Formats: sequence, C-alpha cells, structure tokens
Amino acid sequence: MKLFDLTKKLISFNTVSPVASTRDIADFVSTYLERVGFTIEQYPYVSSGKEKVNVVARKGGSESFLALSGHMDTVPFKETDWKMSRNPLELREICGKAYGRGVTDMKLFLAIAMKAGGSISASELKKPFALCFTSDEEVGCVGVRKLVREQNVRVAEHIVIGEPTEMVPVYLHKGYIYLAVELFGKKGHSSDPAKGKSVIDLALVPVLNRLFTFKRKLEATTDDRFDPPYPTMNIGAISTPGSSKNTVPSYCKIELDIRPVPGQDPEELFSVLRDYVQNGIEEMTGIKVKVWYARKHSPPMETPVDSPLVQAVAAMSGKELATASYNTEGGIFNAGGARCVIWGPGSIREAHIADEFIDMKYFDDSLVDTYTALIRQLCT
Repeated sequence: MKLFDLTKKLISFNTVSPVASTRDIADFVSTYLERVGFTIEQYPYVSSGKEKVNVVARKGGSESFLALSGHMDTVPFKETDWKMSRNPLELREICGKAYGRGVTDMKLFLAIAMKAGGSISASELKKPFALCFTSDEEVGCVGVRKLVREQNVRVAEHIVIGEPTEMVPVYLHKGYIYLAVELFGKKGHSSDPAKGKSVIDLALVPVLNRLFTFKRKLEATTDDRFDPPYPTMNIGAISTPGSSKNTVPSYCKIELDIRPVPGQDPEELFSVLRDYVQNGIEEMTGIKVKVWYARKHSPPMETPVDSPLVQAVAAMSGKELATASYNTEGGIFNAGGARCVIWGPGSIREAHIADEFIDMKYFDDSLVDTYTALIRQLCT
C-alpha cells in the first residue's frame, strides 16, 4: 500500500477525542503490522463511555531499544467549516497540498512509521524495535498516562514522537497545566440586586488581580532555551453560564493554562496558585472561590543533548536542535524512564484547523527511508 493510500485509510477512521472509539483504527493498525512481522500488544480502556485502545507493536524482542510513537486520535471538526476538501475524513490532494483531519497531527506520521517499521525484518535487528500508537492525546494525554502509569508498560528506552516539527528535532519542551477557577455567589434579579450576590461585582476583579500578580511572579523564573524564556500563564475563557443582562450572576468560571519550564513542580505551582487565589476572598466578598485541575497536568520534557537518540536524529536531520513551548506525550514517556525526541513532518500551524493540510512533499518515500535509516542505525 502506497504511503498516500495508507494515510488515506487512517484518516477515514473517525477518531475524534473524546467522543469516538479508537477500536476500529487500532484493529486495522494491528492487522497491518502483524502481517509485516510485528508482535501486537493491545491495551484497551474505556473513557467517556467509548472503548479506546493503545497499540504497542514489537519486533525483535520485548525489551525495545527504540520506538516510533504517535497518537491515533484527532481534535473535533465541523464539516461545514471545511471549504477546500469538504469531507474531513477523506484525504484529498489539492494544488500540492493534502487535506484531511489528522493528516498533520498526526496520521501521516503513523503511516510513515508503519511503513518504516515494516521494511526491516526481525532477523536484521540486534536491538528490539517498537511502534507505539496511543489514544486520547488531544484531551490530556489520557492514553499514554494509562499505558505508562497504570498499565506499567515500558515502550522503549528511546522514543521518537512524530508530532509536526517540520522535521526539526525537538529535545526540550514545556509542561502543561489546565486549571479552572470557579466563583459561587447567589442568584438574583437585576431589579433588586441586593438580594443576590454578584460574582462579577464582588469577586471577579479581585480574583483576576491575584491571577495577574501570580502570572508576573511566574515570569521571574527564566530559561533562555525557550521562547518566551519563562513559564507562561494564559487566561483563555471567562464564562457565566445561566446568566443574562437581567440576572445577578451567581456563578463564573475562569479557564487558564500554565506552561511550566523544566525543573518546576506542577503540583507545587498548583498548590501555591490555589492558596493565593482562594485565601481570604470569601471572607472579604462573601463569594466562594474554588481552584481545580480541569485536566491532569503534563510534565515538561527534557532529554540530554548527548543521548544517543538526540545525537542520531540531529545528525540525520541536518538541522539544529530546537525547543518548544507546546506540550506532547514526551514528558510522560520521559517520566516513565524513556528518552524522547519530537521529530515529525508538517507544521503545528497547520494542525487543528478547518481544512487541516500538509505539503505533498512529505508523502515522498524518501521520508520513510529517513526513519528506516534511523532504525537501522540504532537497532541493527
């Protein structure tokens, strides 16, 4: 099966997290890889009422030295927003670009990994090799957490994660903490506001002021390897569901993210922020404040630049090592004992958008050959 056709098949599976199952795509991948000499391990779990599956395919033994890894799920799509390709689940080439949900993030890489892994026989391997395809990365790296932390699976010593980096090797990235701040007051009518307790009038500004102060304190910690060179905090949404212009708002939700740098403890950051934002607000305003994790945090990733994988990928890519301010499954794999590099086709700017696309140059078989050469260098 040609690379374009294999990618097209993978895109045809609706794997939107968290609402879709990954059972069908996992079975297809497993059957394909079994036919080209891999031993298949499936690790199913249930999330949001849907069956999800992580797939680990091994060749040459169970103690894998190297793995290529990617996630099978995608972000949601609204079909009417897709103007160029119309059908998000059908890969189409238009004017030198390939369109389809997940083509960049990251089903083309899955196809590349499948073909690269399938091109090497087990008899050639001196060190075992693996492929690892996970579920629910897009909703907090749920699948890889279960695989590494709950199911205690050691995928490999070294892992290449094919997130889109335009084939620039990334050895270091920030973590990700997604938090919610809730304000609880008392509902009332705007004609007699004194009978209610408005979360906006009484507490929103004091809470936001504390968040902004915390944000400025975060920026005092610097790591010049990043751009921007400090942990960031972004307040992305403020909502008052159930309120209108004629009601006293009794509830407000603030959603924010923090992106810590290596060396910062996400649990400690959360604890300090929670205490700073909550303490004294209810006594001062009569409004209860609650700060909580909206999603489990993902740690930063840092792999030593002198590790065999980093050195091999850097030499093979011909590009300078880079860092990233976004987050991947790499931090969780690293925390489980692996050393990771993020290295994949396409641009992160082309992912998650309507009419997601990737340049057709990435469908050249030479890219499969590149990953095959990496496997041969490290495992044969």
